[in-house]
Amino acid sequence: MQNSFWIYLVMIIMAQLIGIEVVTCQNKNYVSDSEISKYILAEGVKLSPSILKKEQNSSSLIQLIAQPIDKSNKDLQKLNTTNWQWDENDREWFQKISLPAQSQIYIRLDWISLSKGESLQVIDLVSGYTMDRFDDTIEPQVIGPYPTEEIGIVVKTTNSSEFDQLKIGEVYIGAMDFGYDSSYECHKNISCEEGKEFADEERGVVRILMVLEEGMGFCTGSLINNAENDRTPYVLSAFHCQDGFTPFFDMWSFDFGYESFSCADPDNEPSFVRVTGSEMVAGHGPTDMLLLKILGPLPEESNAYYSGWNRNDSYEADGGVLIHHPRGDIKKVSVDADPIVPFKSTLNWDNGITTPAGSHLVTRFDESTYQGGSSGAPLLDYNGHIIGQLHGGPDDDELCSIGIGYHGKLSQSWEGGGTAQTRLKDWLDPNNIGDTIVNGVELNSSGSSFISLVGRLATPDGIAIPNVRVSIKGDKVESFMTGPDGRFVFDNIPKSGTYSLEFVKNTNHGNGVSALDLVQIMNHILGTNPLFGTFQQRSADANDDGQVSSLDLVQILNIIIGRTEVLPNNTSWKFEPSIIEMTPENSASFNRQIIGYKIGDVNFSANPRR
Repeated sequence: MQNSFWIYLVMIIMAQLIGIEVVTCQNKNYVSDSEISKYILAEGVKLSPSILKKEQNSSSLIQLIAQPIDKSNKDLQKLNTTNWQWDENDREWFQKISLPAQSQIYIRLDWISLSKGESLQVIDLVSGYTMDRFDDTIEPQVIGPYPTEEIGIVVKTTNSSEFDQLKIGEVYIGAMDFGYDSSYECHKNISCEEGKEFADEERGVVRILMVLEEGMGFCTGSLINNAENDRTPYVLSAFHCQDGFTPFFDMWSFDFGYESFSCADPDNEPSFVRVTGSEMVAGHGPTDMLLLKILGPLPEESNAYYSGWNRNDSYEADGGVLIHHPRGDIKKVSVDADPIVPFKSTLNWDNGITTPAGSHLVTRFDESTYQGGSSGAPLLDYNGHIIGQLHGGPDDDELCSIGIGYHGKLSQSWEGGGTAQTRLKDWLDPNNIGDTIVNGVELNSSGSSFISLVGRLATPDGIAIPNVRVSIKGDKVESFMTGPDGRFVFDNIPKSGTYSLEFVKNTNHGNGVSALDLVQIMNHILGTNPLFGTFQQRSADANDDGQVSSLDLVQILNIIIGRTEVLPNNTSWKFEPSIIEMTPENSASFNRQIIGYKIGDVNFSANPRR
């Protein structure tokens, strides 16, 4: 009877709430509605998306797709003075950029020089969220891609003279119709069962954002160990990713950890760790081998792994996997359960290149396939050793029904063209040790008595959760506040200790809580439409008593109508796991995904940034 009374009372109050506008504080990461209106009304640049690959030549006997983008497509545009508009009230120059549906924007910045008090901001005009902000001199780099159809570039300054007199540098804009959620649905995520045996090796596979004079493109690469185990950040990829273009290697970016943490696709784009800057150290067209070296040390939060390799030319693997980023999408895995053998004929490619017989391995994938952007991905045997990198193959379909791939053979790239600039030998075995098989190695030094604890906090939909206090307690006490990417890292943690990790975020209890949540919780209690999934039910437990009841409805209702600002028996966010106990003495690495859910928000509408 008591439950029925409270439900009836809540229903009456809710009926009065329908149509009431709830006003919340504006988050500092968002621009105001008036600003958005101003930017949207502005005239802007309209872009067309890049072409991922050339059209097939119908006269070819077999069409092998290798090119990451079309050489003839030059849609990278320099922003000019015509489209910049000055706003006297806000003391800023702004420009709107429009994209076609389902494309993404990237921005190339060439030495942006900002004075004290000036800033450059990139704003999503759909949501009003400030995606990037710079307050100091910006070295040449690429930012994005941003998955939005309307973007605003804003330069806040005291200088109201003509924009070209600001001399802030050069800003180039381009658009892609590939990136997050653009690959075939038939691909398998790396966290599916097919990829679990390669949990170490996949941490070294990176999405490469290539910066070229002709435009932008994606390829895949992998950190590869050398015989010295000295952790030189070499990345193995495909020669054709830069062949025929004008690459700016110092602006190429390498994205670590760009993946789903479950077999299912996330509802929102996951974050990643980006490292920018590289140089080409070797390349060999006949085996489509490209070896890059990342400039500067790799950050601990990359949780990187250097894969091993097998250069035995007579070795035929019993099967293997390809770990890759098709169309620049999140990390996928393809499986060939049959013996992998050399292809004994020449191969004619769509860019006019013919590769010799015996230079490539051929796979016929039993699970999944690849697409443009997968080029350069490591082909690994069941021992986790790289035996080649993906060149390409016949264009596949959305059912992954073809699955034939050709991979430059690592053993043939070892001697390559006979010089240091055309072979792997000088870089992967600099002291001529002569090993034919080298195992993989962790980013952290072998035998180290310390470990880095790395992780990421995200909602059940995969959205990063910033402003979470992560505390390590035990033999070492330290705290870390997560940033926009939701990641945390504790360096130099002695392995001999015993520790616990705890996660706390207790701000803005009303974030995402509305009458719609009450309706869903009532339906769950009444049994008419039960809440789906563990995290929905946990979010509904407002009074933290382990069950969903009318008492939870009352507490959530009090938040909505403003009777109270906090839940008396609960924090605003909860995490799973809430505490991690560990003794990392025998661990090589630690990297965890922590799921956070907002209490009272059963439809997951809360903005984690607030």
